Amino acid sequence: MIDLKFIRNNPDLVKENIKKKFQSSKLKLIDELLEKDELYRKYQIKIQELRHQRNTLSSEIGNLKRNGEDSSKLLKISAKLPEKLEELEKIQEELLLRISEIHLQIPNMIHESVPIGKDSTQNVEIWNSGKPKNPVYEIINHAEIATALGIADFEISAKTSGNGFYYLKGDLALLNMALINFARDYMV
Repeated sequence: MIDLKFIRNNPDLVKENIKKKFQSSKLKLIDELLEKDELYRKYQIKIQELRHQRNTLSSEIGNLKRNGEDSSKLLKISAKLPEKLEELEKIQEELLLRISEIHLQIPNMIHESVPIGKDSTQNVEIWNSGKPKNPVYEIINHAEIATALGIADFEISAKTSGNGFYYLKGDLALLNMALINFARDYMV
């Protein structure tokens, strides 16, 4: 995820990066993010000022009470501050939530050495070693092998968690746990 400070300081560079990734629909997110971020920081200042005012009033009220003077005016002012603070903090929390939502949608920066291409057909081959082998037999992927051996279930997990998830069963589940335990116990 790109640092928010970097986006704040380089919005045009981030927008150019989004264009390079052919995601022009996300360009408006940068402007919205910057707008919400600026508002968030303004509310942060207001909240800090109110807290400072609350602390100052508390101190003044304490001094007045110690000296036996009337502090009712300051108490009335002080009583309204928690409600104002709560209101501003709620707005700030909503802004922070929206900022986070937008921030997660902004793609990472592309390194300048990466060739630009819309999809895999426009990829540039940088290096090649040898000739690819074409096997004379059908290649079976790991999901098909695990299903055939009865050590993984993709259908039931798709019903509960969605496509792309799986349940490990039997020996494969034991092997998985053994590897996790080994990594946890012996790897530094």
